[in-house]
Amino acid sequence: MTCWRRRDVLGALGFGLASVRCGGSSVPPPCVVPDDAGLHGRSYCLVIDEIIRIPGGGLIAVGQAALFNVDDNTAVVLVRDDGGAYAMSGICTHQCCLVALCEDAACTSIGTNPGECASTAIGMPASTGTALICACHGSTFALDGRVLKGPATRDLPHYMLTFDNDDALVDVSQVVVAGTRV
Repeated sequence: MTCWRRRDVLGALGFGLASVRCGGSSVPPPCVVPDDAGLHGRSYCLVIDEIIRIPGGGLIAVGQAALFNVDDNTAVVLVRDDGGAYAMSGICTHQCCLVALCEDAACTSIGTNPGECASTAIGMPASTGTALICACHGSTFALDGRVLKGPATRDLPHYMLTFDNDDALVDVSQVVVAGTRV
């Protein structure tokens, strides 16, 4: 089975870069790379290795989170807690759909539409309980990326985070231990 990223398929069809950067395609989600594929937890959804700049990401306060998605396949969640800031994937580990920030601990209200592209939404998810939800199949994740409810069985991977003045830089090619803070 050949795995294609949505932007590659649409690009091959000649829709151009502007139309392939965001959601809305009829192409199925990218293939999920199995745990034993030798990737050591990275690129589970065929995310292109890149550094994602989140303008103003360094300014989020303790207890806040920002969801930033570049396109259908590449999204990160930036969180600041009492220990510092960290970044993790914004792509569900079940079938590679974008997750959403919840406005409340029970995830009864979604604060960020997972279809928004290249926008940062600051949310105030609870420090405990459910803070992220996958709108595709209902997997929920704690604010630290732990799976709370399936069908996802793997936690969201955490990525290397650095700051450039007020901007956050998330290197999605560098998976780090979940407790890593900056």
